[in-house]
Amino acid sequence: MSSDKLYQRTHEFTPYTTADGKAVQAEFDAIESALDHFPKMRDDGTGFAVSPVIPEPTEDDHPVNYGMYLTGVNNVKENRDEVERLTIEVRQHTQEVATNTQAVHNNTQTVLTAEQNVINKEIAVEESENMARKWASNPEDVLVKDNKYSAYHYALKAKNSAVAASQSEINAARSESASNTSANFAEQKANEANAYAEQARQAAFRENDWGSIANKPSFNSSVTSDSERDFATPKAVKIAYGKAVESSDAANAAQVRADNAINAANAAQVRADNAISAANAAQVRADNAISAANAAKTVADNAISVANTAQSTADSAMSVANTAQSRVNGVVTDIRLGAVVYGKTAVIRTKEFHYDIIVSKLWPEEKSGYVMTGIFSTSKRKTGFDYGEREITASSCLRPVQKNINGAWYTVASI
Repeated sequence: MSSDKLYQRTHEFTPYTTADGKAVQAEFDAIESALDHFPKMRDDGTGFAVSPVIPEPTEDDHPVNYGMYLTGVNNVKENRDEVERLTIEVRQHTQEVATNTQAVHNNTQTVLTAEQNVINKEIAVEESENMARKWASNPEDVLVKDNKYSAYHYALKAKNSAVAASQSEINAARSESASNTSANFAEQKANEANAYAEQARQAAFRENDWGSIANKPSFNSSVTSDSERDFATPKAVKIAYGKAVESSDAANAAQVRADNAINAANAAQVRADNAISAANAAQVRADNAISAANAAKTVADNAISVANTAQSTADSAMSVANTAQSRVNGVVTDIRLGAVVYGKTAVIRTKEFHYDIIVSKLWPEEKSGYVMTGIFSTSKRKTGFDYGEREITASSCLRPVQKNINGAWYTVASI
């Protein structure tokens, strides 16, 4: 007889003879032990009270139990739900990426605008500095803007006007001195003429003949004569008077020119002060432009930082989206159960094979990613046990659920 049978006869009995009681009891115990391997039948005779354990399938045409079937169906449903969930997640991440991309674009435009503003401010600062230099130091008679000259021009003009005014004052003083000298000289000559006229009048009372007067003075028309006895003729008096008038007019004209020169110098000083004020204002505008340029640079730097942060966020979102898309693209094409591992173990001492008790102790096996496919049990008698009593040791048989994704098998517990 084959050694893998559940029951093997150990005694030979001759029909219609008396058999040894112990031998018969041993055979009955062996038969009972073999029958214990079969589940208990239902009372109505329609199948087993407890479903039998289906052996671990190892070939494509091997049957699977209902639990394996439900596990496969549920895994397919779970994978379908997972694909739908990941599809929604990908759409959400795609929308986030689009939003972040738009934000990056907007921030990039902000940065470009800020950079252009900085460039414009730098140009304005340079122009303001150039204008400030022109307002301060453009050469004499070189226009700066709107028919206006630099502070240097007006300062030089003021200096020249002051020099001219000083020279005019000197000339006026000289003319006045010459005028006074001429006037004094004319007055002196007039006085001399009056004195000589008086002498002549007195002499006339004594002698009527001018020619007979001895030691009489002569008439002199020269205005440069140093004589202390000659008479100044009306012509000399007229010339002296005319020169005095001319000297007086020249002195007055010199005074007018001096006043005009002073006024021109004052006006030049005002223009120089205005030019200096304009140069100071230009410097202030240049300083403000530099401050504005620095502020614009800060705004640009902040915009670049925001753009970099947005780009980093977009990259992270894109990475998540790519990962999700990869998981969606990696569609599960097959499901299988991996090699058996043993889980819980129960030891029961009983006279009957209480399969339902063993199942209640071992099923369900709480192990994520594994399916309980059966129970492995051993039964043996031990010394001291009652008749028919035995010890049953049973362990749950677990197989990991595996998915085929893109041609590679993955254990669910590790995915």
